Amino acid sequence: MFYCCTSLTYINFSNVKTLNLTDMLATFDGCISLTSIDLSSFENKNEINLGLVFGHFQNLTYIDISSFNYDYKNSHGN
Repeated sequence: MFYCCTSLTYINFSNVKTLNLTDMLATFDGCISLTSIDLSSFENKNEINLGLVFGHFQNLTYIDISSFNYDYKNSHGN
């Protein structure tokens, strides 16, 4: 969705419908200008694939994914 948006510094997801979201693979990968991402308003009922979603950042200092339904243990086969 935002892959390699090198000039992107801020994203507001407060009005995005995310209830059925299951995959965010590489969504923000390469967005080197992002300084913070607050996804705490996300509502979802499914586990979310977060593979490489936060990869290759240079300026990121804050991430809030506290509302995500994400089971690290089960997603890695343990």
